[in-house]
Amino acid sequence: MLSEDNALLWLSTVKHMTKRRFDALTERFGSGAELARLGEAKLVKYGVNRELAHSMFEHSPEMMAAKVLSDMYKSEMDFISLSNPKYPPLLRQTVDCPIGIFVRGVLPDYSAKFLAMVGSRRCTQYGATAAYSLSKELAAKGVVIVSGMADGTDSMAHKGALAGDGFTVAVLGCGADVCYPAGNRGLMEKILAKGCVISELPPGTRPSKYTFPARNRIISGLSNVVAVIEADERSGTLITVNHALEQGRDVMALPGNINSRLSRGTNRLIKEGAAIITCVEDITELLGIEEKKENKKNSEKTDISLASEEKLVYDCIHSEPVTVDEIVLKTGLSLREVQYALTMLELKQLVSKLTGQKYISA
Repeated sequence: MLSEDNALLWLSTVKHMTKRRFDALTERFGSGAELARLGEAKLVKYGVNRELAHSMFEHSPEMMAAKVLSDMYKSEMDFISLSNPKYPPLLRQTVDCPIGIFVRGVLPDYSAKFLAMVGSRRCTQYGATAAYSLSKELAAKGVVIVSGMADGTDSMAHKGALAGDGFTVAVLGCGADVCYPAGNRGLMEKILAKGCVISELPPGTRPSKYTFPARNRIISGLSNVVAVIEADERSGTLITVNHALEQGRDVMALPGNINSRLSRGTNRLIKEGAAIITCVEDITELLGIEEKKENKKNSEKTDISLASEEKLVYDCIHSEPVTVDEIVLKTGLSLREVQYALTMLELKQLVSKLTGQKYISA
C-alpha cells in the first residue's frame, strides 16, 4: 500500500485532479492512500464520476509513483505534499492550491515577505528597468521575489533579485526539470543556485497554453503582494491579478505612458484601486517592512580601485540604461576599450547588463 505522501504524488499526476475534487474524495474515503487501495471499480460503484475514476487508474498508482520518484531523483527534485509541514503556508491558505509541488533548489524562509512581480513578455525598456531595479532593491531588503521565468518582465525580476543577492522563486508552467523558454537555461541555473524552481506538474511535463494560466494562481498564492509592471488591457498578466484578488492579496501597479499599449492594463488597475508604485518604498510599506537606516555597505563600491578607462565608463552609467555606442560617444574611447572596461565593471559588480546591449548601475 502506498504511503500517504506517495499517494499524493500519484494523485498529482492525475489530470483534472483539483483541490476541490481531492477534498471531496478524501472527505468521503479518508485519504489518498485509501483511494489508491480501493481502485477504479469500487470508486465507480461508490458513485465517483466514471471518467475521473478511469483517469486516476489509467496506470497503477504504485507504478506512477515509482516512475515519478525515479524522474525526481534524476533531477534532484523534491515533492512537497499538502500533508508536509514544508508546504508554503500562504499557498496552503488558497482554495485551489496544488495537492503538492515539485521543487528544485532550496525553499525560502517562510517568515520573509513574498512579492510576485509580473508583466508583459514584450516589456519596454522602461518596464525592464523598473522590474530589475525594484527587484534588486527589494531582494537586498530580504523580500523573496516570485515570478514565472518567462521572457521580459519575469526574467528581469529574477535577474534583479539575484543582483540584489536575494532569494527568488520561479514558478513554471511545465515540469520543474524543463527549461522554458529554452533560452533561459543560464538564468534557471542561477535561480537554482540562490533560490528554487517550483511546479505543480510532474517531471518532464511540457508547457501548453493551458498550463500557464493555471500556474499564475501559484505565483499569486505564494505571495503577500502582487506587483504588475506592464500589461495590455487583455494581457495574460491580468489572470494573475484576478487570482490575487480572489485570494485576498494586495495588488500594485506601475504607472506608465498613456500612449503605451503596455501601460493600458496597469493604468486601468490603478484607476480601479490598485496601489501605485512610484518607488521601492511604496512596496515595502504595503509589505509592512520597516525601513532601516542606510549602512556603509553601499559606500564600499566607491572604494574599489578602477583603471582610468574603467572610471570614464563607470561615470557614464547611472540608473537609466545606456548603450555601448552612447558610452563610446561620451568617453571618446574606442569600442574595444569600452567593451573591455564594461567587462571589468561587470566582474566588479558595479554595472549590470540588460537586453539590447544596454547597461545600468548595479
